[in-house]
Amino acid sequence: MLCCQLMVLQDFKVILKRPKRLSGLIAGVQKAGTTALHSFLSAHPELFLPPTKELHFSGHEKMDWDRPQYETYDKHFAARKQEQDAGEATSVYTYWQSVPARIARITLR
Repeated sequence: MLCCQLMVLQDFKVILKRPKRLSGLIAGVQKAGTTALHSFLSAHPELFLPPTKELHFSGHEKMDWDRPQYETYDKHFAARKQEQDAGEATSVYTYWQSVPARIARITLR
């Protein structure tokens, strides 16, 4: 599972070419190594992952998704350097059908 997650992150970098908000995402299932992967990737100087894992922003069901509060999400990335790619880890994103479209809105915005 860990190898698959790393390959997905590499694919994000190639396809998205440093988007404004998010370059990659760690999603999976619980107890599949997402915490370890978050820790390893956080140590890389070209990457920024918020110290808080499991932001759950895209899975927030009570948010008005016609007018999402991106400021709340962006605060987690305030320490990101301009040259760093950004990512986050919320393993339970795989459980909600609405999450991929929400992530696309965040990534491509």
